[in-house]
This record gives sequence, C-alpha cells and structure tokens, in this order.
Amino acid sequence: MLSEYISPRRLLNPLREMSRGNWDLSANLPQPAWGPHRIIAGVLNVMLAKLQRTVLGIAEAAVSLGRVAPELGSMAGSLQEGARQQARRAAEIAGASRDLEQSVRHIAQSTEEAAAFARQVAATTQGLHQGSQNIGEIMGIIGRVANQTKLLSLNAAVEAARAGEHGLGFAVVASEIQRLADQTMQAAGRVGEILEGIQGQVEELVQAVGSQEDGLREDGAASLYALMSRISQAGRQQEQRVNQVSRDIQSVAQTAQEHSTSAEALSRLGQEVRELSDRLLTGLGSFRLPAHAKARQVVEAISGHPDLLCLERRRMEAFMRQVTARYPFLELLYVTNSQGRQITENIAQDGFQAVYGGGFGQNWGQRPWFLGAKQSGGTYISDLYRSVASDNFCFTISAPLKDREGRILGVLGADVHFGDLLRI
Repeated sequence: MLSEYISPRRLLNPLREMSRGNWDLSANLPQPAWGPHRIIAGVLNVMLAKLQRTVLGIAEAAVSLGRVAPELGSMAGSLQEGARQQARRAAEIAGASRDLEQSVRHIAQSTEEAAAFARQVAATTQGLHQGSQNIGEIMGIIGRVANQTKLLSLNAAVEAARAGEHGLGFAVVASEIQRLADQTMQAAGRVGEILEGIQGQVEELVQAVGSQEDGLREDGAASLYALMSRISQAGRQQEQRVNQVSRDIQSVAQTAQEHSTSAEALSRLGQEVRELSDRLLTGLGSFRLPAHAKARQVVEAISGHPDLLCLERRRMEAFMRQVTARYPFLELLYVTNSQGRQITENIAQDGFQAVYGGGFGQNWGQRPWFLGAKQSGGTYISDLYRSVASDNFCFTISAPLKDREGRILGVLGADVHFGDLLRI
C-alpha cells in the first residue's frame, strides 16, 4: 500500500514546472491508486489533455495561415503586376485607337475630296473634249476661208493681168493676199495636226473615264461618285465604331486600375495574415506539445550514436545525412565542439541552403541553444521562431554529446520544421 502512495509535491511537480513557464502539455500527472489525490490527478490530466488538443488545433491553424499568407502575398503581387501591365497595354491600345480614329477621319475626308475631284475631272474632261471639237470646227472654217481667199487672189491676179499696166498695183496686192492665204492654210494645217493629236488624247481620257463609270455600273454601283460617297459614309461609320472601341478600352484601363488597387489591398491583407500568424505561433511557442516530445526523442537518440561521438567530420556528416533522409521534419543538423565552434557543415534536406552558407567554423558559443544544452547537461528546446533561411516556423533542439565519463564533447543542434512535425 505504501508503495502506491504519491506525495502532493510529486503530484503537483508538473504543474509547478508550468507555473515557471515550462508548459509541457505532453506531461501527465502521476495518478495514485487510491485516495482523494487520485480524483484530483484525474481531473487535472483531463484538463491538460483538453488544453493540449486546443493548443494543438490553434497551432495547426496558425501554421496553415502561415503557409497561406506568403502564397496570398505572391498571388496579390502577380495580380497587381498583371493589372499594371493590363493598364499599360490598355493605354497603348487607347493611343493607337485615337491614331486609328484620326486616320479613319482623314480617309473619309480624303474620299470626299476624291469624289469631288473625280466629278471635277469628269466635268473638265468633258469640257476639254467639247472645246477641242469647237476649236476643230473653227480651224475648219479658217481653212475654208483661207482656201476661198486663195481662189479670190488667183482671180484677182488674172484680172490684173488682163488690165495690163493699169493692173500692176492690183496684181501686187493679189500676190500678197495669195501668199498670206498660203501661210494661213499651212498654219491651219499644222494646228489641225496638233489639234488632232490633242483630240485623240482627250478622246482616250473621255473613254477611260466613261469606261470606269460603265464598269462601276456593271458591278451594280450607280457611278464612281456613288462609290466614293459610300466609302465616305463607311469611313464615318468606322470612325464612330473606333470611338466606341476607344471608350471601351478606357473602361478596361479603369477596371485594370481598380484591379491593381484591389491587389494592393489583398497584398496588405496577406501581410496582416502573416503577422497575425507569426504573433499567434510566437504566443504558442512556449507550449511543449507531443510533437516536441517526438523530436526530442529523435535528437536524444542520435546524440548518443558512435558516429557522432567520434567527432570525425566526414563520418558525422554522413550519419547526419542518413538521419535527415529518415526524418523529413529535421530541417537542419549540425555539431559544435565544446566551445561552440561548428565542426561540421550544415546537413539539410535536399534543396535547402542556409543563408549563412555551410556553417563550418561558425562560432555559436553565445547562442541560447548552445548554452542551454552545455550548462544544463541535458536537452534544450527553444521557443518557436520563423526561420530566416527557410521562412518556415521552426524550433531548435540541442543535446550535449558526452563521452563515457559524462564529459561534454560538443553539442548537436537540430532545427525542426514545426509544420511538418505536426502532420506526423
């Protein structure tokens, strides 16, 4: 019976440790087999179990938030950058649309001017054709008059010859008139040749304009002018459509700006969620959960392995690589000598690289994890922190490496990924 007795001091010892800040929620109060202390211990153990489940649930939620927050920030950054690019492209398209609108307006104006010019060309060509015909008729009259004048001069010369001496003066005048008539006929002939060439070219121009109009009529168009008018009208309609497109693009640019503003708000929200998660996990960092106990067991087990106690660098590093491959929640393993100088490289999971490099030769002699293990001679567990190297929430477990006489040879350090450990 006496062997089953548990003193109140021993019964309350776990609670006393918690009151000092060592919140080991994996602890169980010893439960006597009889007496009132059995009931008290049972009630307290139930309370501790419920508290453990509550804290564990909060920790898991906080870790999930911590994972989501960076992704949310990254997503917000991508969305914001996409919105900026969309706004820039919309602005560029809007500028191009304005240029297109101006070009369409110019095309419509040029088409109207071309239609007017075509009408003017047709009218001028017709007038030129008519004028050339009139000139031809006049030159014909001049030729006939010159021919009649020549005949008259010949008759006058005959009459002057009959008159004899009295007709000499008249003969001179008749001869001069005949010479002028010959020159007139020659000039009229040359003008006729030139005019004939001009008339031929004008006729070709008239035929070209006429064939163009005839061809347009055959295609179902009323005339070249009607075609020009339709082109002009279509240009005006296109101008209206381009104006609408420009307004739509401006609306897209405005929407993109709103998306950018929303992305900025989302980014701020992601940062707030991250900070909240950090505060929440930091607040829970002093609690020791079953996950801590599991990691502690692993670290304490390997700290007594001969491959570490030999203090041979290559042998230690090879062994620690095997350990990290077996336990994925071990983010980083390293060993120091008894003064805190690191005597191995940082042994990490594949793809992980610490910001301070391999770590060999670093002096950790004043770090709490080193001092905690060396001064106490036992295992030290830090509170939670966000790793600078991996951005994950971690805690450090350190255990002394002891020889057979219990002398401290060095310290084994292990950075434990808290989130991965919770999922085990």
